[in-house]
Amino acid sequence: MIKVIPAGLPDAEPPALVKVSSRGLIGVDRASLLKRSSAGLLDRIDRIDCRPGENLIHLIALGATEHYGPNRNGDGFSAAACRQHHDTFCKHAFFYREHLNADPLKSYGIVKASLFNEDMQRIELLVALNGTAEAAKRNKGLVADKEMEKLANNDQIAVSMSCRVPNDVCNCCGNKARNRSEYCRGFDEGGSCPGGGAFRKLGTVTADGTQLYVDNPQPTFFDISNVHRPADRTAYASGVVKAASFQKLVGGAELAERYGLTDAPFAARPDDRVWPLLRKLAGVEDRLAGTRHTDNLAFSAAVRSPVAWASVPFGPLLKAAAARHVLLPLDGFVAAAGGSPADAAAAAATLPSVFRELVASRPVKLAAAVAVSAPALYGDPAATRLADTAAVDYSLAPTAVDRRVLLASLYGSPSALRAPAKTASTGGRDTAAAYAAYQLATLLATRQDEFFCELVIRHNGM
Repeated sequence: MIKVIPAGLPDAEPPALVKVSSRGLIGVDRASLLKRSSAGLLDRIDRIDCRPGENLIHLIALGATEHYGPNRNGDGFSAAACRQHHDTFCKHAFFYREHLNADPLKSYGIVKASLFNEDMQRIELLVALNGTAEAAKRNKGLVADKEMEKLANNDQIAVSMSCRVPNDVCNCCGNKARNRSEYCRGFDEGGSCPGGGAFRKLGTVTADGTQLYVDNPQPTFFDISNVHRPADRTAYASGVVKAASFQKLVGGAELAERYGLTDAPFAARPDDRVWPLLRKLAGVEDRLAGTRHTDNLAFSAAVRSPVAWASVPFGPLLKAAAARHVLLPLDGFVAAAGGSPADAAAAAATLPSVFRELVASRPVKLAAAVAVSAPALYGDPAATRLADTAAVDYSLAPTAVDRRVLLASLYGSPSALRAPAKTASTGGRDTAAAYAAYQLATLLATRQDEFFCELVIRHNGM
C-alpha cells in the first residue's frame, strides 16, 4: 500500500535553509539550528560531505504517535517504527515536485541524513537541493530553482512524503489491511470494528474518547515532494487532485490514490539503478587499469586494525556498516557470511576486474543478489558498536580516507599492498561476484558519486 504523508507537526517550524559556510556550520547559524533540532543533527551536519551547489534544508518529517497522536490524515507511526525505519529516507527517497516520483532523473535533490530525535520523538531530515546545474548533473536530477527562490525570499515551501507499507493496523480492532479495500468497517456496515471502521470513520473520535487511526509499523519512505498546497483534513489541491468531501477524512492511502501513485519507483529500481551503477564501476576499473596497487594507501593493512566481522549477525552488520559508509573488506565479508579464508583468497584474484566481467556476462540474477546483499531494515546493538569502532579504519568517508592516506604515507608499509595473482577458480569468481553485489548494494544505500565509486575500485586492488 502506498501512502502520502504530510510533513511536519502542529506548530512545528517549516523547512528552512541550513547555512553551511566553507568553514562548516558555525556561529549564529549553528545556534539557530540547535534551537530547531538537537546536538545529534549538528553532529550529522559536521560529518556530511556537502558538495558545491548543494543547499541543505532541515525539515521535520513526522512525529511518533505516542507523543503527538496520529497525523491529520489518520495515519500513525510509532516511536519504534520511526526509530527503526527513518533511514529509508536516505536509502530510497529523492526530492520531487507534486509526487511525480517515478523517475529519479526528474528529482530536485537528495536526502543527506535522517535522524530520530529521541528528545522530541520525531524524524528530522537534511535534504540537499540542487542549487546549480553542476549539482543537478552530479546528483542526476534537475535544478530546484523554484524551491531555492522561495527559501531565499523567506517564503515557506509545503512538503509531503510518500511511503510504502506491507499493511497498516487499525488501532481500535487490530485489523491488518494490505490496501483500502481491506479496511475494517463498523457495526452499521456489517463489520465488527468498535471504532466505526477505518473505511469510513478514519479520524473520528469514539464515545470513550479514542481517535480511530491506522498504525504503519513498517514504512519505507521513498519520496519527499514540494507540493502546491499541503494536504489538510478536507481538501487537497494539485494538478490531479480534486476537492475532497467535507464529510469524510481522506487518509494517506486514499490520498496516494488521488495522486495516482503506484509502486513504480520500486518496480523500476533494479534495472534503473543497479545496471547504470554497474557500468559506471566497470568504467572506473578501465580508467584505473594502469595504476599501481601500491598507490592505494587508504587501504593499507598498516593503517587498519583487524576487526572481528563474524562476531555479530550478518544482516544487522551490513545495515550498521552502510550507515557509517563502512565497506567490509573481502576477507571480512566472506568471514561474516560464513565462508573460509580460502574462499576469500580465491576471490581476490578476480576482484580487480570483477565489475567489467559482470558487465560482459550480464548475469540475470545480479539484481536479486543486490537485494539479498542490501542492508537489512533492522538493527542490532552489537553490530552498531562494531561498525562505530571500525569506521575510522574502514569508512569510505573523505575525512577517514584522508587520515589513512596520511598515516600510510608517514608510517605505512607499501609492501603490505601486494597485488594478488591474476588467476582464480570458478568458485573464486562466484565469491567475487557475491562481494561485488554487496558493494553495489552498499553504494545504492549510501552514495554513488565518482569519489565513492573510485574508492571501491581501489579498495578491490586496482
